[in-house]
Amino acid sequence: MVAMISALSAASNAVTPVSGNNYTIQNLAYGHFLDDLGYSSEDNNPVVAWSQNSPETDNQIWTYLTYPTTGDPVFTLQTLIATDNETSYDGRGGYLRTDTNNMIVQTGAPQAWLLQTVSPSIYKFVPHDPYLNINQTMVITDVTNGSTISPPANQLQLTPYTGDTTQHWTFNTPP
Repeated sequence: MVAMISALSAASNAVTPVSGNNYTIQNLAYGHFLDDLGYSSEDNNPVVAWSQNSPETDNQIWTYLTYPTTGDPVFTLQTLIATDNETSYDGRGGYLRTDTNNMIVQTGAPQAWLLQTVSPSIYKFVPHDPYLNINQTMVITDVTNGSTISPPANQLQLTPYTGDTTQHWTFNTPP
């Protein structure tokens, strides 16, 4: 029942992202938010699925940045904590990326993602790089089973797409 309430809430507050704007990004299954773990400016810092911070914090707010293209939007996400601490990042960094183990991290180099619509204002995030994503079947997934036990257990992963709501995300405008 909790997952159903979270999904309905996430979908009702969802917006269509616009390049350059800031958003919280929420998982449809559990209501978890993309979170740059511990507000870290270190490359390869885990991005986890976590409960919404109250009050909201910059490690859960992401800037949506698009690349010029045709077809599905190609984008990257940059954590707001990176732009708040530009000296730590040498004026760059905080981008959503996949590491060599298919874990989701933030790092200095942006990674291009495809934004694919599942239904209005509900999306899946697919790596644009064909070497990471043969036949566009891999997507970012909340693998927590609904709990926020510990940060390592809550790290987002790239997994094959099954259509499950753990792989569906919404963009929400921060208050």
